[in-house]
Amino acid sequence: MNRLLPYSLIALAFAGCASMPELDEPECIPVAVATYKAGELGAKASGVAVSLDVTDCVEAALLVSKGAFGGTSVEAYYPVRRVIEREFARVITDNFHHTEFGEEAALSLSVTTMRVLLTQRKGKVNSDISLTVRLLHPDGTRSPLFRKTYRAQSSGPMTEDGTVPQCFYEAVQRIAEDFSVDISSNWSLVSYFDSKSKKGITK
Repeated sequence: MNRLLPYSLIALAFAGCASMPELDEPECIPVAVATYKAGELGAKASGVAVSLDVTDCVEAALLVSKGAFGGTSVEAYYPVRRVIEREFARVITDNFHHTEFGEEAALSLSVTTMRVLLTQRKGKVNSDISLTVRLLHPDGTRSPLFRKTYRAQSSGPMTEDGTVPQCFYEAVQRIAEDFSVDISSNWSLVSYFDSKSKKGITK
């Protein structure tokens, strides 16, 4: 059986199940990774203007409950795109700088959802996420400077207040952290960042 929940099912749920509950984000967003700042990048990347593109991320996904005999049921939907956008915006804040009004981006950071699963059973919730992350030339005419598909899994208790479980945030943040580590350890990329950096911008 394909473990990937089809995105079409999400659209179907929204169109036909207006009464389906939504898991809201908690008032205090869980932080499993305190910073994405990679020391190896330092001033070499802090002056690089980077734009963020999450249009290829699914907007929301479904929390699925698994029964004792293998049956499944849809319990609620929860936000996906805005969580991914927030975390990768932190990656840019911690290592590069966001494009300002009228400024041309030196690079585009593109994130695509490949797998988004959140399943609960007997009070325990499992999150299984796969994202493809790319660093692109803004003109889109050349091959990506960087491309890698990441997968992260996390588990924990179901929240009692009807909010998005912490394990979902942990999985997204682990991927963002792994991406930061990967680009900071790629010396050809670091040299490229240095060549594109506007000097004098430090963090």
